[in-house]
Amino acid sequence: MEYKDSRAAEEEAEQTAAAEDAQTDLPDAAEENAAEAPKEEDPLEKLKKEYSELDDRYKRLAAEFDNYRKRTQREKDLIYPDAVANTVKGFLELADGLERALEAPCADPEFKKGMEMTARKLFEQFERLKVEAIGLPGETFDPRYHNAVMHVEDEENEANTIVEVFQKGYKIGEHVLRYAMVKVAN
Repeated sequence: MEYKDSRAAEEEAEQTAAAEDAQTDLPDAAEENAAEAPKEEDPLEKLKKEYSELDDRYKRLAAEFDNYRKRTQREKDLIYPDAVANTVKGFLELADGLERALEAPCADPEFKKGMEMTARKLFEQFERLKVEAIGLPGETFDPRYHNAVMHVEDEENEANTIVEVFQKGYKIGEHVLRYAMVKVAN
């Protein structure tokens, strides 16, 4: 029996040793699991990271909005002159008609005065919109603004001088609305 008791005592000792080893292994296993598991981030670091991301998004959005504002302003600046030019082009025939009416003889001085006032108002609006007449007699011929429909030998005027204007031209800045139709001296 002693053999069995000694055998039981050995088994018991082995179990106790295994239990002790298991207990000493547990902290090591816990340490290994802790090392493998991501460490919990410091709340301050987490907030700093979140702030940095939000700040970056804000700066990008502000820059995008600024670019949008500049782009729309450029588009507006490009559209406005074209819109004015297209509108004024519609009134050029009216201006021609008023000028012809003022040049024609008229028996009624009140009617002529009314026509002059109407023409003056129209040309004041042209000035306000920076519309300039081009192609006046005595000017030097410039193919960028004038369309020479006739040439004449004229000793009284220098070469390339506009002698007569058949139809006045108009421009806004460097943008020609209508070329002047002129007679040029050779």
